[in-house]
Amino acid sequence: MMTRKGSCVAIWLGQATDELEVDEYLGNDFGSDFHCCPEENNVPEFTVLPEPLKVHELLKPFSSSMHFMDAASNLAQQKGIIAATTAVIYYHTFFTSGTSPAHTAKLIFLGNFEW
Repeated sequence: MMTRKGSCVAIWLGQATDELEVDEYLGNDFGSDFHCCPEENNVPEFTVLPEPLKVHELLKPFSSSMHFMDAASNLAQQKGIIAATTAVIYYHTFFTSGTSPAHTAKLIFLGNFEW
């Protein structure tokens, strides 16, 4: 479930290398994979790179990243995620799910972070 929360970001990471593929995924299968329905007017900010970067470096170009990239990269490291090619950020969003994502999900939910 995705709920609006003013100063919160929800972050997903992945290993995709095709920006169009990620854009189509977000518009089609993302909601069913993560059992949520993103609001139509809450479009995520995302990046897709050809080569993996450390999570801290991957998040650095995002809007207001200085407020959440340290916490996000620390949590990624705790989860064993050192580098990724893809980051998807929903601003003003808190994500919770009572179920596991579909095994075909192209992204991994990292967590919710205040900013």
